[in-house]
Amino acid sequence: MLKREGYLFDIFEGKIVKTKPIKEKDVYKIPNNLDHIKLLLLSDTHLASKYDRLDILRYLYDEADRKDLAKELYSSDGLSLSIYRYNVGGGVNPEHDRVGDPSRRTESFYYFNEKTGKYEYDFSRDANAQAMLFEALGQENSTVDTVILFANSPHYSMTVSGHASGGFEKKQSNLPPENYDKFVDYLLTIADWFVSEGYPVTYISPINEPQWDWGGEWVGQEGCHYEPEEVAVLMGKFATEMQKRNTSYKLSGMETGQLSWDYNDYLFKYFENE
Repeated sequence: MLKREGYLFDIFEGKIVKTKPIKEKDVYKIPNNLDHIKLLLLSDTHLASKYDRLDILRYLYDEADRKDLAKELYSSDGLSLSIYRYNVGGGVNPEHDRVGDPSRRTESFYYFNEKTGKYEYDFSRDANAQAMLFEALGQENSTVDTVILFANSPHYSMTVSGHASGGFEKKQSNLPPENYDKFVDYLLTIADWFVSEGYPVTYISPINEPQWDWGGEWVGQEGCHYEPEEVAVLMGKFATEMQKRNTSYKLSGMETGQLSWDYNDYLFKYFENE
């Protein structure tokens, strides 16, 4: 994207257009129309890799808008993006949520059923996000060849803090070891459902940017810190269970927010764990 004062190169129109300056407070509002969606996407130069811009597509309620944007982004008539990353949300604690910005929250398939007194799955949830994925894949001339289901955090019910936005202390994992197996089963159950519905899931990515603080007094979105040793153990459990289930999708290693020296510690521990 070429951005100058009052102007930007519109990737949808293929020309330089005049626009109002993009303000941070506008970027993080819940989008309410297609033009707003396009503006937010144009504000990020790493369109294909940054989930937090594309994740706003879950707020597209109008079918015509979904079709329009799917064509612009995920077809040979548009940008021809080939990777679709679907955010498997950790959910919102109904008693109290620490993420103040509604556009940074996600609806979970896993919820507490007050009638049964148990946590259960309801795959009718997160309907807009599912509809956008369906549109991107099912449209004519779709260029999507890779679907990744990723999790910023385990479900809030599995965490130490009771929230999907990190622990109460920085640099502390919010997933206790006794819930590793529960997290594995949770994410694989969701992935298996997508596969059973015909979605071509290619990878699951259980850990996102583990080196960041993800917690403390202020939080801005879902996230979970892990130490290198914790990553190795948890990913090992995913790999073992996926082999048992003979899943059609593969395991994607932890994604990083920055290629820094400390990330090498994660890689070394990850590959040490056979």
